[in-house]
Amino acid sequence: MQLEKIIINWDLQSTKEKECHIQDLSSEVTNIIEENFASIFALPYCNNIFYYLEKNHGITKQNLNENIDKFVTVIEELFGPPIKLVEIKIIEQIHKKIKNFDHTPKKNDLFFRDYLVDLFSHL
Repeated sequence: MQLEKIIINWDLQSTKEKECHIQDLSSEVTNIIEENFASIFALPYCNNIFYYLEKNHGITKQNLNENIDKFVTVIEELFGPPIKLVEIKIIEQIHKKIKNFDHTPKKNDLFFRDYLVDLFSHL
């Protein structure tokens, strides 16, 4: 009976550790996105982008991983085709920082939305 308790406690601890790990990586991805926006649009405009996302679409830095489709759709509508260059830069930086994740695009087309969905489902 005591062995079962140890196993259950271990499972709970590993679940908590996994949640913390997911949260850390999610924060890392959000920071990379924010850094890229800030480097291109300047910090005050970057803050305005996140303010707009939160007020008009309910997307915050904390829930970005839960709103990938909406986030990508909104930024692509706001900035048009040039945002693809920013998305590529973000993907490059995520790839450098998160070593244990590989993304294989469907049909050899790399899409930011698919990359982020795969990344967060991998976590």
